[in-house]
Amino acid sequence: MLVIWTDCDREGEHIGSEIVEICRGANQRLDIYRARYSAVTQSELRRSMGNLQRLDLLQVSAVEARCELDLRSGAIFTRFQTLRLRDHFPSVSKDVISYGTL
Repeated sequence: MLVIWTDCDREGEHIGSEIVEICRGANQRLDIYRARYSAVTQSELRRSMGNLQRLDLLQVSAVEARCELDLRSGAIFTRFQTLRLRDHFPSVSKDVISYGTL
């Protein structure tokens, strides 16, 4: 049995899916659960351990879609601004002016 205790947000859910992929590569028979908690207190962690759930694959998919959109929009905007700004700033005419989301 494996219990995933990552942050209780979408990114934590996605990280949990990566943990599942790695661990299932080592042991296909693992029974995998997700602990959901809102505070790191004894009572909250006990409550969470008594109410284990499965990973939310819809949240995992949402993070994967956002990552793909961030990558594509970053590539498009990097190309656009690099080509557009070369004419206005000769000192960076041979450089790539990269864009990325936070």
